[in-house]
Amino acid sequence: MKEVEKLSVGIAEALNEIEKPERVVHICLARPFIEHRMHSAIIAVAGQDTGRTLFGPADMQLAANVQVKVIEGHYTGHFKSVITKPENVFVARDISCASYVAGGNTEFFAQNTESGICSVENFKLRLEERLAPDNAQHERAASIMAFPMSDAQKRGSSVDTCITVTTRLLPWETTPAGDGNHKAFPGGSAYFDAVHQKLQLHHVHYGEDQRASQGQEFMSNGSINNALCFLGPHRVFNPYSRRILQLVPGQGHFGPDAVPGDARWRRGESVSLKHAREAMTEAPVVPPES
Repeated sequence: MKEVEKLSVGIAEALNEIEKPERVVHICLARPFIEHRMHSAIIAVAGQDTGRTLFGPADMQLAANVQVKVIEGHYTGHFKSVITKPENVFVARDISCASYVAGGNTEFFAQNTESGICSVENFKLRLEERLAPDNAQHERAASIMAFPMSDAQKRGSSVDTCITVTTRLLPWETTPAGDGNHKAFPGGSAYFDAVHQKLQLHHVHYGEDQRASQGQEFMSNGSINNALCFLGPHRVFNPYSRRILQLVPGQGHFGPDAVPGDARWRRGESVSLKHAREAMTEAPVVPPES
């Protein structure tokens, strides 16, 4: 019994040593520039109250081709749909994916593609390549940024469900950008102040539509480069679950979960989310909680 007690005390001391905030470092992985081409839809109220299709001048010409003994007729008409009540028409943007562009792979911005060495220079170079319009469709563009985070910040209330990798604060924060701080950024405000110049994160929002930004249209079409990173769906160890892993729902654009088959409809294939998932697995992908 004494040996067991000594062993228990030793394990407890080791765990306490590991859990010290100054010795535990977490790594936050962020994908800020996942890009898709999106479909939009036009929803309108039926009837003449919304608008009409107008017919303009029409012209008809006849010609005879004596060589082949054929008479040809050419009819020209002008048609135009005119909206007389714009409030009856609504444009629903980004209702489904048309195709995937870039930003969803597993390559780090700081990593050199040939040598595999990570450096600040590689980060700045690949960030510039990713944001350049000419390289927007490069399939091997870098996607992941890694930032250290203290154990105290991870366990505390300073981490939001969303972070921004730019010098601007989150869109729903009312504190002026000049007086605010980035306490929700991994590593805290002090770490952001130390690295954002070295990594040139202030270049991300260049070319932004200021009018759309003032209207807080940060999700859809307010920014060329969407630098907001929401908490993504992931699974953590849970000894009380049947499948050992417990799903932590995501807070991002594509809903609370990500399962096998999602890549098909995210690439814009003509398949529904339900059929894409069922084609990959017959059993429920998300296990019920016990």
